[in-house]
This record gives sequence, structure tokens and C-alpha cells, in this order.
Amino acid sequence: MTPVYADAHTIDSAIAFLETDYEPLQSNREVAEISDVIVQGKIVTVREGPQYGRLGDDLTDLSSVVIEVQSENIVQGTLAGDTLYVSMLSPAGNSIADWNRGLPAGVDVVVYAEQSSEGVAGETGEIDTNNWGAGRPDGAALYLPQPQGFVVQTGENRLVWPLTGVTREATFADALPGDTAVGVPLPGEGTPALDTVA
Repeated sequence: MTPVYADAHTIDSAIAFLETDYEPLQSNREVAEISDVIVQGKIVTVREGPQYGRLGDDLTDLSSVVIEVQSENIVQGTLAGDTLYVSMLSPAGNSIADWNRGLPAGVDVVVYAEQSSEGVAGETGEIDTNNWGAGRPDGAALYLPQPQGFVVQTGENRLVWPLTGVTREATFADALPGDTAVGVPLPGEGTPALDTVA
């Protein structure tokens, strides 16, 4: 069976101008400590997700996508089934077709995520949400990836963390808690650029 790889340049274009504010962690174990679930699996598809912002204020509307991941290994935590629905902001002008080109069905992925409190009974989010259930079945939980906790394969033994712009020669086993492929530049590395195998 021919492996399916993500296209790092297409992903980079899809999330262009999206800035992630986070505190860099130096190990996958630290990322695991702040995550509700860690799932290793394959991408099924990317769909339109909820829209965030202030109701009635077009200036603050932020679109999102929901990435459906079929779990092959739940490394940490539990899921209500074997599917993880992961939300990412999608800057204006990006299409679902772009996202699905960058993250085609069958791409291997590891996700460290926390469950979103938006839309959960008894919880009040800090921002308004339009079409909260978009991109997933009714009642399915929505998860937010840690910036250092979304890693895809772009070639044989080649991993990319799109939200931090890090590329590493490594396997998925190296990206799990306790192993060494970390999605943040380590001391002395600078900031690796997203890249694909020629």
C-alpha cells in the first residue's frame, strides 16, 4: 500500500498569517501533561467548522476547520468512540479544498489535544460561537490541538508540526510522550522552515 503524505507547503499556505501564541515546552512529556487526549491515527477529511467572534461584528469573525482523525492508537485519555474531531482556525480566503490538499485522507497524524469547553453545558466561552456543531456529528466533542501537539508525516521518516513551523527527520514513535522529536525549536536550532521531500 502506497503511503499518503501531507503537503507541508500547502498546509503552510492554508494557515498563512495564523499566529499561535504559546509557551514553548521542551519535551513531549510536558505537552502530554497539559493534554486531555493523545491520539495516533489517520486523517479522514477536513470540513468547515464553527465560526468564532462577536455576534453581529463582521470584523472579528474567525472561520475554523474541523479535522476528522480516525484513531489507531489512543495513547492517553479516552474518546467516546474511535474518532477525534480537531478544530483549527482558518484565516480568511482559505478553502476547504486547500486544507484537504494539504491534509489528504490517509495521512498519518499524532494529535495532543484538550477538549474545547465552548458549547459544553454549563460552560461559557470568552467569545461567541456561530454554528457550534459544524464539521462533526451531533453531540461529538470538539478538541483543540496543542501548538506542539499536531504532527503530520510529509515523507518517509519526515514529520512536520504546522502550528510551530518545525520539520524533523523522525518517526511517529519519536513524537510520542517520552521520546525526542519535539515540535518546537530546541536550543541552538533556530526556527526550521516547513519543507517537503524533493
